[in-house]
Amino acid sequence: MTLLGLPNEVISGLLDALQTAEADLIVSDTPVISREMVVLGGISPDMTVAEVKQRLGQPLSERVEETGCCGSLVYLEYPNFSLGLSQEGGVFQMNTTHRDVATGAGVRVGDTHEAVTNAYGSPSLADGEMLIYYVSGSDQSESFSFSLDGGRVVEIRYYALLN
Repeated sequence: MTLLGLPNEVISGLLDALQTAEADLIVSDTPVISREMVVLGGISPDMTVAEVKQRLGQPLSERVEETGCCGSLVYLEYPNFSLGLSQEGGVFQMNTTHRDVATGAGVRVGDTHEAVTNAYGSPSLADGEMLIYYVSGSDQSESFSFSLDGGRVVEIRYYALLN
């Protein structure tokens, strides 16, 4: 393991010092991506309904669903892209199966497994048909995923659990 280019001996010494100080320390080998890396079709998770409409224009359809747990949820359908947003703010779902919608790193439907890992690094989880990237600081409640068929991306999806 390397940390900012430090040798293993230095890292071990730092971990020993933290443990001696009785600090709460959680070390995880699960790779994650930053929230800033989660962009699909120019939309990021922190955007509001108004900001999405300003960026993408009027949707083909819009549906509002009242929930007991999470307030009003807004579902927007565009020709090649669908989104779910909380009325209180924030995207909780994005999905595309169309090549003309790219991620912020330029990955598109039709790109290879290698193109995804070159752009985002090692996935948090992978099973040959799915590459899942957990979002940093989300305790695995947010993911950016790439479905594969024959080694090529067939769907790109962002999903965040709602409380």
